[in-house]
Amino acid sequence: MSCELKKRKDMMTEEEIQRKLDRNPTLKRFAESKDNEKCSRLLLMAYLMFSIANEYTEEANDVLRRHNLLHFNIKLWSNRLSQTFDKYHNQMKSMMRGEAKELFCKDYEEFEQMCRKFMNGDDRGEIKGNES
Repeated sequence: MSCELKKRKDMMTEEEIQRKLDRNPTLKRFAESKDNEKCSRLLLMAYLMFSIANEYTEEANDVLRRHNLLHFNIKLWSNRLSQTFDKYHNQMKSMMRGEAKELFCKDYEEFEQMCRKFMNGDDRGEIKGNES
C-alpha cells in the first residue's frame, strides 16, 4: 500500500470546521482539550495498524493465490475486510489535517519497516518464505 492521503472533494474546509465549532460548544470544548490530542493519536495509531494489517493480508493472499490456495471463503472475507478498511480509510483521511497528514506517511513507513524486521529478524524488508 502506498501512503496516499489525497484531499477528498467532500472534506470540510478550515472555515467550515470553524463554523461547526462555533455552533457546537461541546465540540469546541473538546477541540480545545488535551483529550482531543489523545483521541487523535489513538485514532491515528489504530489507522496505522489497520493500514499495515490490510497490506499484509493482501500480501498473504497473493502467496495463497500463487499456490491455488485462496479458496472462495478466504477470498470473500478478505474482500469484505478490504472494503470495510477502504470505508474506514476514507473517513480517517477526511479527519487528518496539517501536520498529522505529513507525519502519517513517515510513521507508516517506519512502522512497516519495524513490522517486517520483527517478522524476519532482519532489515531486508522481504518476508522470508519459499517463493516457488
